[in-house]
This record gives sequence, structure tokens and C-alpha cells, in this order.
Amino acid sequence: MRPALVVMGRDVIGENPGFVFGTLLALFSIYAGYVFYKRAAKPKTLDFARLVSTSLLSPVSPRVKEQLVLTWNGEKVEEPKIIEVKIQNTGKQAVVRSDYDVPITITVTNGKVLGTHIRNAIPEEAVSDADVEIDAEGKLVKITPKLLNLKDSFIVQMIVDGSKATVDVSARVTGQDRPMGTIAPEHQYEGKGLIANYGLHISLFRRHPLWLFWRAELDYTHGYASGSHSGP
Repeated sequence: MRPALVVMGRDVIGENPGFVFGTLLALFSIYAGYVFYKRAAKPKTLDFARLVSTSLLSPVSPRVKEQLVLTWNGEKVEEPKIIEVKIQNTGKQAVVRSDYDVPITITVTNGKVLGTHIRNAIPEEAVSDADVEIDAEGKLVKITPKLLNLKDSFIVQMIVDGSKATVDVSARVTGQDRPMGTIAPEHQYEGKGLIANYGLHISLFRRHPLWLFWRAELDYTHGYASGSHSGP
């Protein structure tokens, strides 16, 4: 009986090559569908959270404001504020530098970016200030991290000139199944009243009963990349 079955199988294959081809094609389609499904089940996704948007100076009267002189690298600044944005890999796969069709881009409206600083990078080697590029107009901040594994994140801290400045974030990576979205931040603060002058020079001239003028100068630096900085 065994030889007869073998002969019968050979006869079927020889007489119906289309049947064999169709069977192989069906098996290949099933396999390709499985592979596509597995990849779709593990998309690459980046999301962001707006953490901080706060004025560097408390509201002051016009009279006092006229006596304030604010500069950034010698350039006069009118309404400085700090904006912080958190970027996180919320997908199912790691995102490497070569995955970016369009880098992580922070678009600033109603303001100009003076400088940036990367902080709280997890892990630290994932991204640094050297991976950040600011355009000449100070409207776009582009970041291309080296590697973001699952749940890796970092915070982009920006000094922006413009009290009404707002930001939006976008990116395009290979394998993503949707645009960047927003995530709920662990901590969020919006307000006024901070004097956190990282790289900002402030001079205040006021009358004093004993002196003709009293001058107070605050000048701090905190590793900020200038607006003229360009990444690699």
C-alpha cells in the first residue's frame, strides 16, 4: 500500500501543477499575513506631555518694567518664559536614530526660542544637547535621539521670548501607526513669578533714599544651548 500512495502522490503533482502552486501561494499568504500582524501589533509610537509654561518674572507695574533690562547673549529680551516638554517612547519597539523620517520637532507659536537644555533623560546616553537643533528664526526645535527603548523619556527645557508662546510637537518614524499624541504628565505647572534666569541677564535700576541709583544685577547660566546652536 505504501508504494501505491507514493505513486498516486506523484501522479497528482505531475498532473496538477496549478494545484501545487496554489497551495504554496496560500501558505505563503498565511505566513505573510502573520508577519504583518505581528509587526502591526508592535508599533513604534512617540508621545509628549506639556509640563511647564511659566513666566520668568512676576507681573510688574509699567513703571518698574521700564527699569528692567533683560538680555540673552547680548540680545534684548522682552517677555522670557520657560516651557518644558516631555517626550516618551510609548510604543512596543525601540526607536533608533535611523528610524526618523522627520525628527522630533517642537513648533513654537507667538514666541522665539532663545536656548534649550535636555534634562532627565532616561537613560542619560539616549539624548543630549548635542542632538538638538534650533532654526535661525527660533521657531523650530528639532531633536534626533540616539536610541529610545520602551518607556524611555527625556525633557526638553526651553527659554522662550514671548509671554503668549505655545508649542506643539510632531515626529515621523518608520513603523508608527499614528501621529504623536499627548500623554498625561506626572507633574504639570503653569503660572508666573519665577526668577530662574538661566543664561538671562537682568539689570534693575531703582531710586534709593541714600543713593542716587541702586543697581541689582542677576546673571545665571545653566548649560543652555544658544539659539544659534545647530546639531550634527
